[in-house]
Amino acid sequence: MSSKYTENNIPDSSYAKDSYISSKSNNKLIKNKNPYDDYQKLASIGQGAYGQVMLIKRRKDGNLFAMKVVRKEKVCKNEKIIEATLLEKKILMKSKHPFIVKMYKSFQTESKLYIIMEYMPYGDLYSVLQKAKKFDENTARFIFAEVVLGIQYLHEVQKSMYRDLKPENILIEESGHIKLSDFGLAKEFINKEDKENSFLGTPQYLAPEIVLQYPYDKNIDLWTLGILLYELLCGKPPFGVGGQKTLYREIAMNKPKFPDFFSQNAEDLIKQLLQSIPNKRLGSEGFEQLKMHAFFEKIDWEIIYTKQVESPLKQYLSLKKIEKEIREQSIHESPKNTLNKSHSRQQLYGIFPNFTYNPGSLILEN
Repeated sequence: MSSKYTENNIPDSSYAKDSYISSKSNNKLIKNKNPYDDYQKLASIGQGAYGQVMLIKRRKDGNLFAMKVVRKEKVCKNEKIIEATLLEKKILMKSKHPFIVKMYKSFQTESKLYIIMEYMPYGDLYSVLQKAKKFDENTARFIFAEVVLGIQYLHEVQKSMYRDLKPENILIEESGHIKLSDFGLAKEFINKEDKENSFLGTPQYLAPEIVLQYPYDKNIDLWTLGILLYELLCGKPPFGVGGQKTLYREIAMNKPKFPDFFSQNAEDLIKQLLQSIPNKRLGSEGFEQLKMHAFFEKIDWEIIYTKQVESPLKQYLSLKKIEKEIREQSIHESPKNTLNKSHSRQQLYGIFPNFTYNPGSLILEN
């Protein structure tokens, strides 16, 4: 789901009208105060196929959060989409990592799922890259190092492949550091040899094995790391001129052209990531292998992880923060959302029995 700011399509007031579900007893839904009432919605900051992300303000203190709202009927049409929705919530709930967006709370009403996350005031990396055209190598290396640590955490701790790494899913916090977001396409794996067959992802970032419809594993994320680094340095992905057939042919042939301004180390790293054979990609034997590449010679990984150094990305963040562009708007009543007759309220609730997550009061870090 994209996090780009739009002033249009403010969510309708029926979000707050659904009854909050806290538990189920004797097959009857118990209705309590809706946690949504604690927040004021300000604007839509992202739109996707199954819902949207809203900027919200907590009424008692004015703190800002991002809230992902997913319509149950949209996701209940497909078992894999249900699985992906639950996995995204699981990843966010379990994640304790500096480069993964934080989740504070989740709850559900009779027809919708809500996830409250930290708000990232500078939006997504794609928007910043569009304005900057391209990043200098020092900035690109810094961003890329933080992304590498985030992907390493997903693979080694969460045992999940990302499958949707792209600048639109990399958010920027107040300090200029980045965080990975939107895990709707993530997939768990039990063993590193586990394979997937689903044809999904963003076309310009698809690995050859997906384009050729071969079974694939977590090494697809190494390919997209190579695409990302190229884009950070060049302003655009290495493949993508022409239509979709041309794009897929370019990916399968795998002959990216490197501009003269790419350093030797940058070009070599990208080439080692953009290997057509998945287990030949740098990092396929472990991320320490990738982190030892000469491109990262000046990187102290412990300092990167603990954010002890100022992000060079800040020099590109002169644009106004999103909330400064938002004028609070009155919320107009819209027709109440209706449930499909094929799903009763109890059925929709039963599909997501353990979705609610509330570890206590939302505590914001300085």
